[in-house]
Order: sequence, then structure tokens, then C-alpha cells
Amino acid sequence: MDVLGIGFGELLLILLVALLIVGPEKLPKIARTIGRVSRQINQVSADFTKELKRETEEVEAAGRGVKQAVAQDLPKMEVPHSDVALTRMLEGESRSAEGMQKEQEVRKDR
Repeated sequence: MDVLGIGFGELLLILLVALLIVGPEKLPKIARTIGRVSRQINQVSADFTKELKRETEEVEAAGRGVKQAVAQDLPKMEVPHSDVALTRMLEGESRSAEGMQKEQEVRKDR
């Protein structure tokens, strides 16, 4: 038998020392108290883990919702006129210097 890395002989020695220090009348009460506190600590730990997991799932779901909304709305977005040249350049559309100059003149007139 190996409980928390403590063998049977060591556990027996601990119980004998506790019996000598506390006395036979108080030992059962102390053992119950230790058991009760241990259960409460385990319950709090389980509740914390459960709550943390629930919150993590909510944040992940919200992130997926935002990602889907952006993916749906991105193609619908209008590109401002000042970004048209940059957008075309990024898309690989080549333009002549003359065409760029005309576009700049149009922008100045606005």
C-alpha cells in the first residue's frame, strides 16, 4: 500500500505519533475534520476547474463568432478612394504612370 508516496510502516508511525500527541479521545474528531477539509478543498478545486473551462469555451465561441462576422462582412466593405491604388497594386494589377497621374488629378478635384 502506497498512499501519497508514504508506505504502510511510515503511515503507521505517523498515526502512532498523532495518537500520543492528541490522545485517543480527540483523534477521531481530528481525523473527521481533516477528511471534511480535504473534501471541501477537492470540491472547490473541481468547481474552479469547471468554471475556468466554461469561461474558456465562451471566449473561444465569441472569437469564432467575430471571425465569422469579419469573414462575411469583409467582401462587402467599400474601399476608400485613397486606397484604390494600393488595393490594385496589391492585387497585382499594373497601371501606367499616366493612369496613376490622372487618378491623382481626379482626387485633387474632389
